[in-house]
Amino acid sequence: MPDSLRMRALTLATAASLCLAGCAPFPTATPRAAAEETTPESVGLSSERLARLDQELEAYVDDGRLPGYQLQVARGGRVVHESVYGSMDLEEGRPLERDTIFRIYSMSKVVTGVATMVAWEKGLFLLNDPVAKFLPALGDMEVMVWDEDGTTSTIPAEREITVLDLLRHTSGFSYHFIAPPPLGPRYAEQSITPGLRPTPRETALGAAGADRDATLADMVERLGRLPLVQQPGSAWHYGINMDVLGRLIEVTDGRSFPDFLEQEVFARLGMDDTGFHVDAGDVERFAALYGATSDGGMALVDPPRGSAYLEEPAMPGGGGGLVATADDYMRFALMLLRGGEYEGERILSPRTVELMTANHLSPVDFGDRPLAFSTAGDYANGGLGLGFGLTGSVVVEPASTGLPVSKGTFGWGGAASTFFWIDPEEDIAVVFMTQLLPSNTYPLRARLMRGVNTALMD
Repeated sequence: MPDSLRMRALTLATAASLCLAGCAPFPTATPRAAAEETTPESVGLSSERLARLDQELEAYVDDGRLPGYQLQVARGGRVVHESVYGSMDLEEGRPLERDTIFRIYSMSKVVTGVATMVAWEKGLFLLNDPVAKFLPALGDMEVMVWDEDGTTSTIPAEREITVLDLLRHTSGFSYHFIAPPPLGPRYAEQSITPGLRPTPRETALGAAGADRDATLADMVERLGRLPLVQQPGSAWHYGINMDVLGRLIEVTDGRSFPDFLEQEVFARLGMDDTGFHVDAGDVERFAALYGATSDGGMALVDPPRGSAYLEEPAMPGGGGGLVATADDYMRFALMLLRGGEYEGERILSPRTVELMTANHLSPVDFGDRPLAFSTAGDYANGGLGLGFGLTGSVVVEPASTGLPVSKGTFGWGGAASTFFWIDPEEDIAVVFMTQLLPSNTYPLRARLMRGVNTALMD
């Protein structure tokens, strides 16, 4: 590996004192003037153990299983460990840089969740409001029933879908790649695929199958004509709920969903490189996307210069359509860790963040593995010990996860193996970026959570 691709461990400023578990519901930020340059040790982390984690991650790159990665670990409100290793584009020989732009896929969901709670704080709707109150196409829904012989039928939904159902994935909506036939293919046929960007090869072969001009309004109208995969409120089922929330924001606020995000979240947090497309002038910073191959290698899926991400989408997907840098997403994560405020900008109230990051799936109603259906099970012992908040997972029983994590740890990942979490008890925020599909190819998330948490020395 050339020297230009070797890890660069950076130590940045951190707070002179920490407010850990028991001080307040959320850690309090230390003013910049009181911060001083420090090492991980000064905030209770082991440099040696973080270097050990980096060595594990580097091995994935050196063996040709990952193109590269970027890891940021923050404690006390400042990034105290950062590693940047490998390539952003193997074909062009471009090394990964600190300002590389990544496709974050489902890490977009938590951003949409914050935007939804901003709109909620403005009084635009209540969480128990029926969604059909604002999006009439989603009223009087039907539910598909699969019989043992493979035939299907529909029955009426027993109750209306609420805003809360969308936030916690209990609406009955699905994804085209998750819903069983014949429902999944019908999602794809009607372009109910927000955030899906066809690759150049798919476009050339005419296989993308998407209505490239369809909007979020079109998506909701088409969605209302299809049955649900299950009764509203009956179970956790991953689906396009965040994308429906994007349309809810448009209808109740009056601004487009991208404009709302930009004005209410991105601009206020200084997330200058986050959005639904990559500007032409930034293509040199945009990472290539790879897919895992059966022999343990990688194949190019989406080259930066020919990517559909260079164009603004007609249907901006709040569930998986954003791109961002590690720095941008760390700002977002620290805002959540600080109870809704970052560097003087308050996005949400502390009580709202508490509501977001609390478990909303009762074991009585949803069982002890409500997320077994998701890739969350890859880092939490098949889903044991995890609940779900509003658009992110929550650790409810640390020991059951098989990892040294804190109760209340909140986070989520993306399809290209990206991941983030915040841990209010230990005052830690972690952001991990790479570009490999699918996210459960390797146990990266478990390695990250074990590696960072076993580096805690206080």
